[in-house]
Amino acid sequence: MFNAAVAPRVAAVQKYVKVPLSQVQVDALVSFVYNVGEDAFKTSTLLRKLNNKDYRGAAEEFLKWTRAGSAHPPGLVTRRKKERLMFLSSLPQVAPLTPPAPSPKDKP
Repeated sequence: MFNAAVAPRVAAVQKYVKVPLSQVQVDALVSFVYNVGEDAFKTSTLLRKLNNKDYRGAAEEFLKWTRAGSAHPPGLVTRRKKERLMFLSSLPQVAPLTPPAPSPKDKP
């Protein structure tokens, strides 16, 4: 029963995502597609950013999909946060954007 429900969502992720993914990222996207639907996914900014190799930008898009009508149900907000964290968990860590402080020997 589980496979029959999930298989179309897996197929949608495989069909529309054109960049390499880890299994954890696939799992996060399948969860997302299961909830929002294939039509919403295939036209989403999340997918566009992902296919442009903006993995971090795509991850932030999960958090924009928290509405049910005009409400933001806490359970849905929690679900998106978990999907986002799952998606990000397999990305390499990057150094902060702020440069390190100069060392004393770098000063004139």
